[in-house]
Amino acid sequence: MDPVTHAASGALAMLAMPQRPATRWALPLAAFAAASPDLDILAASGPLQTLLLHRGITHALAAAPLMGLLLAILARGHILLEDIPGVGKTTMALA
Repeated sequence: MDPVTHAASGALAMLAMPQRPATRWALPLAAFAAASPDLDILAASGPLQTLLLHRGITHALAAAPLMGLLLAILARGHILLEDIPGVGKTTMALA
């Protein structure tokens, strides 16, 4: 998929949620989150380099936590941590 389709799919996924976040940034952040693996094309200087860099580290599973951290920073810490009680979610979020 191209970056526009990635962003549109993220926005549509957010709109399809039965209980969406009530913030005005939810939809743009969902679109950006879906398109974020394609940020590697910004480093390319030409068509050949675009093909060589695309589907690189930003599409790897190891990059997912880093992309999530970047998006959490952009969202100014408005993240949702779901887990069982007592595992330190609040401590981690306040750190």
